[in-house]
Amino acid sequence: MAGNWFTNFQVITLAIFFLQSKNILQSMETYDGQAPASNVSLPHLHRLLYEFFEFLISFNFEKEGN
Repeated sequence: MAGNWFTNFQVITLAIFFLQSKNILQSMETYDGQAPASNVSLPHLHRLLYEFFEFLISFNFEKEGN
């Protein structure tokens, strides 16, 4: 049943988009089958989480969500 709430799928796709925009996660077009080396430290991870929540708050769902 559809509603006005977030689903897990929506949050995951927004997180993937966010990480791709930060060049942390490769797009499917550029994926070469190799896992990239991760150099995200814990303080950097905290900052990314904060930036992700800022991204969610500022996301224009009226324009981009349709």
